[in-house]
Amino acid sequence: MSQVFYDLSSLRPLVRSLQPSQTCLVTSQTLNTTLAGEIKKIPHISLVVVPDGERAKEWGQIEKLLQQFIKVKLDKGSVVIALGGGTVGDPVGFAASMYLRGVRYIHIPTTLLA
Repeated sequence: MSQVFYDLSSLRPLVRSLQPSQTCLVTSQTLNTTLAGEIKKIPHISLVVVPDGERAKEWGQIEKLLQQFIKVKLDKGSVVIALGGGTVGDPVGFAASMYLRGVRYIHIPTTLLA
């Protein structure tokens, strides 16, 4: 079994430089478990966890993402960060483009195809 190691420390200065009104990081259940310690080090960030696998791309999950964006009060000055492969990046990018006709979006891919 391979292990995945990510250093998310460079994310803090990037987010700070963008001066977002809100920041929402979306990741999969597996990556949230694996990177919980690193994610907690990022200050002032709302965390949303999506299911693993292709299920995350279903319309019901997109709807839940949009509801979470409303819940954390994202606005046009916000940034949405997708941490994961295509099963995270695809639905999160789509939801970020739809929410308020588009909010800033950063994808941190964890797979080659993402």
